[in-house]
Amino acid sequence: MAAVCTIGEWIDEAVATAIADDPVFGLALDGLGSAAVEALASAAANRFEAEAAAEGLEATIPLSPGMVGWTVDEGQPQIFALVDPAQAGVRLTSAWMMTPRKSVSFVLGIGPHVRTIGRTCDYCSLKETCRYQDHYEKQSPREPEARRELQE
Repeated sequence: MAAVCTIGEWIDEAVATAIADDPVFGLALDGLGSAAVEALASAAANRFEAEAAAEGLEATIPLSPGMVGWTVDEGQPQIFALVDPAQAGVRLTSAWMMTPRKSVSFVLGIGPHVRTIGRTCDYCSLKETCRYQDHYEKQSPREPEARRELQE
């Protein structure tokens, strides 16, 4: 499953305007936008996982271009070839970055015997220095029955 999520261009414009008048507020608004698009992507991944489980399938953790072993210049064109992000107003720049800025792309592996081990932080290039990684839920292998219990 491949997906591109965005909260739209309005936040980019609001941040630019706010930073000019009140840099602290502008940075806070930028952080809010980042949290919002991450929450949207997480909700989408959870929905895809639930749909897979309803069909008796397993899903991996979401993986995004730029994570360890998958460069942005390799991953973004691969995902954009699978989905039509133009419907949501998302485009790629010549440097493979998405606009609007508050956009996220990811893939989930789905299948009958997919192992769900680890957490997204394990595949991040900042995992050794990130001060936020302890805030994210640690995941371990889950059996299909345990996954269904979590969904109910």
